[in-house]
Formats: sequence, C-alpha cells, structure tokens
Amino acid sequence: MRVFEPDSPQAHSIYTLGLIAGAVLFAIFLVVTGMVVYALIHFRWPEGAPDPRQYPGNRKIEIIWTAIPRVIVVFLFALTAHAMRSADPPPAPEPDIVVTGHQWWWEMRYPKSGVIVANEIHIPVGRALSLQLESSDVLHPEPFLRHPCLNNRGERAPSRRPWSIAIVLLSVIMIGSLSIEGHRSPWSPNFEPTPLTAAEIGSTNAMVISGAKLFQDKTCLNCHLIAGHGGRRGPELTFVADKLTADNLTIRIVNGGVNMPAFGATLKPAEIEQLVTFLQTRKKTTAPTVTDIGNRGSR
Repeated sequence: MRVFEPDSPQAHSIYTLGLIAGAVLFAIFLVVTGMVVYALIHFRWPEGAPDPRQYPGNRKIEIIWTAIPRVIVVFLFALTAHAMRSADPPPAPEPDIVVTGHQWWWEMRYPKSGVIVANEIHIPVGRALSLQLESSDVLHPEPFLRHPCLNNRGERAPSRRPWSIAIVLLSVIMIGSLSIEGHRSPWSPNFEPTPLTAAEIGSTNAMVISGAKLFQDKTCLNCHLIAGHGGRRGPELTFVADKLTADNLTIRIVNGGVNMPAFGATLKPAEIEQLVTFLQTRKKTTAPTVTDIGNRGSR
C-alpha cells in the first residue's frame, strides 16, 4: 500500500483525515505566529514610555480562547470517529479455509468438507475465498525484541552510557521540581482573591481601612499575599513594614518594580498615602516578655 496514494477505501479515509488534521494544525500555527509577530511589532515598548494599563481579566477574551480550542477538538474528534468507522473493515465471513501455522509445517482445514491437508492448499479457480490464519506452537519473536530493553549488560549497561543516564535523571528531577514549585507558587496572579477581613486588617483607623480597601480594589491583592490572602506573583507583604519605610513604599508604588507596574499615573496622591498607611501597619507583633509585664505592674 502506498502511503500518499492509497488504493483501499480504508486507507483513503485515513489519508483524508491526515490531510484535514494537518491543514487545521498548519492554520493554527499561522494564526498563532501571526499574532505573536503582530504583538511584537505593534505593541513594542518604546524607550521611556510608561508601563501599559493593567487589566485584571477580560471575560469576553477568556470565553473566546476557551471556546475556539474546544470547537477545534470536537471537529477533529468527529472526523476521527468517522474515519475510524470507515477504516474498520467489515466482519470477515465464515472462513472457507483455516490455515494453522505449526512449528515446522502448515495445516489447512476445510471446515465445510472436513478435509485436513498439510503444507498444500487447494483452491478453486475464479472464486473469492475467505482464509483464517492461526498459529499453534510457533515461537513468537516478542520476548526476543523486549529482552534488549530489559537487559543491563553490554552496550545497554548504565556504565556504558553514563551521560544518557545522567541526562534522564536530571530531566526527571528538573520536571518534578518545577511541577512542585509551580503548585506551591503559581506563576499567574490570583484574579479572585479572598478579601481581607476586619480582624486581619487589625485597625479601626479610617486611613488604614481605606488603604486596605484600595489594596484590593486596585488589584494589588491579586499579586501580593497578606495573611494568607491574595496571589503569589509578587513578594509577600504580610510584614512589609519591617523591611521598607513609608518612603520606600511610596517610591515602589509610584515607579513600579521588576514585574510590578507603575501606579504613579493611575493613583491619586491621597490614595497612595492611604495604601502606604495600610502597609505600614503590616508588622510582626512581638509578645511582651516577663520583664515588660513586671515593669508594667510596678508602674
């Protein structure tokens, strides 16, 4: 059977499925490549320009890029199911001759007449026949083909291919480590973080409460973790006031950072002050010592 010029109906259905699937995959490649090239050219960041506007999510785009792959998968699944039905040959009729392969000879049985012959086959001229092939005590080659894969001697021994073993082990360790790290620290922001409660805010000050509300409304909580709430895209800010001063926080909010956008053009000075006031309350609480309690009692 020629691969690119199938003759049978079964082979032709498989060949047609391959052409359609290849065309679909090539079209996907062209679309994705075109989008990447367009984005690189059209949205190239000019030197000195401010950071682009940040979008926490776009429901319409998310629905589109989820629906299109599903439609493609359903379309290819339907074509594959049709090709499988077409490629499946019809059930074989009742055999006219049953050919059984023994270790050193062939047995031919004619079920309708009950005749059994050895090493010879007799068929009528000008008539289609159905043959059924069987094996009895023939030595199969599968164990010999699997044996080299399980053998640890000779050229397949680890001592003869240390670099191959090292590369495989390194790949397994790297993939496993990245998978564990990806589950512990997701790379993408958390677009639906749990809001901070009043107990976690821990203050009745109006500025602090307003800053905590801004911290969530301005999507800061999507990337930063506070008291177990928020995302892990950026550094955790549960005790940020122990590391950064009010001026440091203001500069970072206004100018941005490595992966953090600059909010100086989108936040008002009063909003920045409220955010800094809230973040300045994020400090570790130290329990009073016995000496402190005694001093307070003596007073």
